[in-house]
This record gives sequence, C-alpha cells and structure tokens, in this order.
Amino acid sequence: RISSWVSTKILESEDIRIRAAALKFFLMVAKCCFDLNNFNSSNSIIASLESSPVHRLKKTWEIISSDKKSK
Repeated sequence: RISSWVSTKILESEDIRIRAAALKFFLMVAKCCFDLNNFNSSNSIIASLESSPVHRLKKTWEIISSDKKSK
C-alpha cells in the first residue's frame, strides 16, 4: 500500500533534515498526482501524511512551514 510505504520512508531516518526533505518530496508528488487527476494516489499520500506517527513530527513540519514562509 502506498500510504504505509510513504509513512515508512518518512519515519525511517532519525535526521530531521532528511525527514523534512522526504516530507517535501511526498507533498510534491501528491500535488503532481492531483494535477494529473490521479486523485486516488494523491489521497493515499495525503492520508499517510495525516497519520499519527507522521503528524506528530512537529519539528519536521515546522521546517516545512518555515521554508514556505521564506519563499
């Protein structure tokens, strides 16, 4: 399943910068899937990002949001 694979790839690294890069990557993939009308894959990726283990990565999400603010 896509959602468990996405969560595993994000959580497998202990380095916060690598986790943030993986998170950004999967956000971009979800956006591309949505733009291509591949709503099933897009929703699966978003669901994995909203799962409890990934959602609890507060510092990782802060890095993502601070990058958006700086742009």
